[in-house]
Amino acid sequence: MSTTERTLPPLATPTAPRRPRIHRRTLPNGLRAVAIAKNDTPIVEFRLRIPSAVTTDSLLAKSSLLTATMTAGTASRDRHELEQQLGLLGGDLNVGHDADKLTIGGSALSDRLADYLALVAEIVATASYPTGDVDRERARLGEQLQVANASAGTMAAKALAAKLYGTHRYARVLPEASDVAAAKAAGVRSLHRSRVLPSDAVVVLVGDIQPAKALDALERAFATWEGTAPAGPSPKNPFAGRADAAHALSVVNRPGSVQSAIRVGLPSVGRDDDEYAAARVANMLFGGYFSSRLVANLREDKGYTYTPRSAMSLQDEAAVLTINADVSTDVTAAAVNEIRYELGKIATTDVTAEELENARQYLIGGGLLGLSTQGGLASTAASLEYAGVGLEFLWEHQRALAKVSGDDVRAAAERLMNPTLGRYVVVGDAELIEPQLDSLGDTERVAVA
Repeated sequence: MSTTERTLPPLATPTAPRRPRIHRRTLPNGLRAVAIAKNDTPIVEFRLRIPSAVTTDSLLAKSSLLTATMTAGTASRDRHELEQQLGLLGGDLNVGHDADKLTIGGSALSDRLADYLALVAEIVATASYPTGDVDRERARLGEQLQVANASAGTMAAKALAAKLYGTHRYARVLPEASDVAAAKAAGVRSLHRSRVLPSDAVVVLVGDIQPAKALDALERAFATWEGTAPAGPSPKNPFAGRADAAHALSVVNRPGSVQSAIRVGLPSVGRDDDEYAAARVANMLFGGYFSSRLVANLREDKGYTYTPRSAMSLQDEAAVLTINADVSTDVTAAAVNEIRYELGKIATTDVTAEELENARQYLIGGGLLGLSTQGGLASTAASLEYAGVGLEFLWEHQRALAKVSGDDVRAAAERLMNPTLGRYVVVGDAELIEPQLDSLGDTERVAVA
């Protein structure tokens, strides 16, 4: 066997990506439509975003049932007929929701696009929500909630949301079993009539299409979908007036747990903030990818956990940085202390040139990679169009990322990642972890439903 050493070739010089041509049209019913040609495969990707703010516990339960049963039937077809027709079109369709919107997405063969759009339009305009299907989904969702609510991850997510958002609507993570049990098919149909409307919605088509003709087909298909959505809740900062609130470390008791689920949340910034690019780089350096400082500390150096991570998330009314780590019970306090240390370090010390370049290139490359497939381009375009900035924002943001300096990272981290700004939650066996955590400052025992 040869033992000759081989030298890896140098990386190729990055090439500028080709920017897609974006075609936009606002339909007579108010639906904002976008079409982009990307002729990789004979497929068209479809993405629809409909504003639907979850403002009550009952609405969260009904929204969960609505998204699970929207494709169970229409005024003229039952579930099996819809499934058969989608199959004949080489298509699929998925429905989801979050605290701000409904999401409908799927794909179909490009030569069957007109038929696919007509079928989707039929669903959004005349979904029937058969009582039997809603009843079965209600029972299934109730069982799922029992399982989910017993997990440390769900308990931590609920406790952190309550700690971050207080009485704001974003404090709701999952529907309550009692609200699901009370939700009936008639209520789901009523929710559809009042929320699944085109006036403020955004639809994106990406794939093997001629954009102008695709938009014509879309306009014909969705011509009968009408209605003006009610005004959404007045936007408000969920963190306003809570700067000094909820900073004690919260402990959620899970007797017998052999691990502790550590969650930390910090208010962050959105796309309209001048420090958004620097904040993303700072997060990447801290815990946003495998080469981050948090991974090097908690996994490689200490061996406390396998996959610590941090992430920035954007919603209509808030931006948040979250930190997750699941560790053995006996190192709970030590892990929390190291998380605080790394937050303080990135907020007060300089980053190396190599760290900075690696993080910037990872973000830039990841952004471009997300556009390399029809599905990735469709999802990215839909998110940015819904946010009101358009796909053009991505090119501006890529340039901003490339210009982020070490000083920019430190300034953003000092503003946003100071450990004193964090809300800390630990789920575990309280009898074993509270004596450890008391050494880090004030703690409080909290309960989650």
